Amino acid sequence: MNRIMAAGLVAEAEQGKRVLVLSGSQQMAHEAFRQIVEVGRPDIFKAIYTNGAQSVQLADGGRIDFRSVRSTGSRGISADLLFIDHDADEAFRSRPGDFIAAIATSAPGELNRA
Repeated sequence: MNRIMAAGLVAEAEQGKRVLVLSGSQQMAHEAFRQIVEVGRPDIFKAIYTNGAQSVQLADGGRIDFRSVRSTGSRGISADLLFIDHDADEAFRSRPGDFIAAIATSAPGELNRA
């Protein structure tokens, strides 16, 4: 993920959307988290680390969650926007159903790829 993509995801979350960032590895998920925190505004951001999972909660209710395609902690997550980072595309294509369910409950559900 680069700063421009990160800024776009922050803008979506600032509108109150729930965003799920899917990366190819836990290391890349952490890098995406770092990029988001760098471009975000500290006055409206709250970085959360829970049992190895990382997320950013915004003051207006928006949220950005970060997961690896190899993680099993994505069950039960719902999102308005599923963002597939460039390093996760191949793994996503092999089992899209595991992740598409995250946006199935959102009326404006979107899928975006890097």
